[in-house]
Amino acid sequence: MRNNAATLVVLAMTLLVLLWWFDPAQFGVPLCLFHAMTGLKCPGCGVIRATHELLHLRLGAAWRQNCLWVLSLPLVVYLALSELRVCCGGSPLPGNLPQRRWFWLSAVAVATIFFVVRNVP
Repeated sequence: MRNNAATLVVLAMTLLVLLWWFDPAQFGVPLCLFHAMTGLKCPGCGVIRATHELLHLRLGAAWRQNCLWVLSLPLVVYLALSELRVCCGGSPLPGNLPQRRWFWLSAVAVATIFFVVRNVP
């Protein structure tokens, strides 16, 4: 399990370095398939560009790309670290949110509300 966790960490760090180096807005990163088919922005649209902006400490630009991602990033880091600890044979971080049904129902509700709000003209 520890080898899998180490592999995931190295892969994530490599992707972050590449994302820091290459601006997805300039290299034509493909749009979301949902967006391409419907013209609507899904809750994940802009996450790659927002992450690039955050890596360059441009909070305002990241916020314009996907404010939900910017707001939820500390929670995403918490979830990733908690799962990483479990993968390494340890205990999850306090709260063990990935195992809580209410957490996932809340996340889906927030993403749905964000989807509706960001697509209202």
